[in-house]
Amino acid sequence: MLTSEPGGRGGDVPGPDRAPMTAIPDRIERAVAMLDVQPHSRILEIGCGAGLAIACLCERAPSATIAAIDRSPAMIDRARANNREATIAGRVALQQGALAGARLPRAAFDIIFAINVNIFWRGGAREIEAVKALLAPKGSFWTFYEPPVAAKTRSIAKNVRSALARGGFAVERVVDDPESRKPFVAIAAKIG
Repeated sequence: MLTSEPGGRGGDVPGPDRAPMTAIPDRIERAVAMLDVQPHSRILEIGCGAGLAIACLCERAPSATIAAIDRSPAMIDRARANNREATIAGRVALQQGALAGARLPRAAFDIIFAINVNIFWRGGAREIEAVKALLAPKGSFWTFYEPPVAAKTRSIAKNVRSALARGGFAVERVVDDPESRKPFVAIAAKIG
């Protein structure tokens, strides 16, 4: 089971010769806490890394179903190790590859989110179109960032808002918190 460690120190990401991670970083806990997860939500995480947000979501919403995608085969292996029981039970489905070419059901996800996935603040028109195709009617798309310096929070928020607007999304909420212990940006949008 994954647990939160004070201060969000996550330790090393597990490698092939290391045990699964046992701590959840603050940025992941903050992001998951902001999602409006309902008991039977259908959730997609883009860039799932070691699967730590998946583990948080499994604890928070035991009836939710979660799909996750990451370009890295090593990260998918780590996510599978960190969420073994939920994967075996069929609550979590993992896919290795790029979002734009993913084999995922259209209009199927109530919540789609990405943590520190830079493509969305760099434009990512193909990826934004893919999110639009995958998001259920009235679903929400969240992007979260923990930039290395506070000065980047506002420019990231501005760039993501612009990219989402160009892609046909209406931004509903922006949290720009450069003053916290670690800078943090969260942006929520819906199609329209």
